[in-house]
Amino acid sequence: MELFSKTVLFSYFFLFLVMALLWRSYSIYKKTGINALTQSNQDSFLKFLAIVFKIHLIMVLGLVGDYVFDYNVLTGNRFDFVPIRFTASIGSLLLFLCFITIITAQNHMKTSWRIEIDTRSATRLIETGFFRFSRNPIFLALRLSYFAMFLIVPCPYSLLTFLIGDLAFQAQVRQEEQHLSNAHGAIYLHYCSRVPRWL
Repeated sequence: MELFSKTVLFSYFFLFLVMALLWRSYSIYKKTGINALTQSNQDSFLKFLAIVFKIHLIMVLGLVGDYVFDYNVLTGNRFDFVPIRFTASIGSLLLFLCFITIITAQNHMKTSWRIEIDTRSATRLIETGFFRFSRNPIFLALRLSYFAMFLIVPCPYSLLTFLIGDLAFQAQVRQEEQHLSNAHGAIYLHYCSRVPRWL
């Protein structure tokens, strides 16, 4: 079971980096000339959030590497009260569903996808696909994926990683809502009245 969980966790992280970040950014740049990974003209709080996300990505890399390669420096102190075989099964399934959700929602966004708020290039408001049910399906899937990692490796480090990521994504979403409200006005407000922030 542990080998399966390690394979799922490593595969998710590797495919997320390659397909959801690098390949998606490259394809948008190829079509539009826009770097979807770069933040532009942001206030100090958004710059702070960008730093938090970079640190968080390093934390997740540490979590995955430490668990998959059995270093057990960060993840060795597991919670004894957690039924790991059960939670790891749930977490592995959840990671798979989160990955599918992220890739599908990115396809729905087409060239409007950005990793951070882009104040220089206007983007279309997406209201179709998964965005009919949630205003933030990608962020929701990311929040759930870090919870899934905690279920697979239940320890203080994975719990801290989940909590930091969860708080950062919630803060980012509220900043994006302000940006989209300014950019799209009444159309975005009407969209918000029909579709929940998460689910």
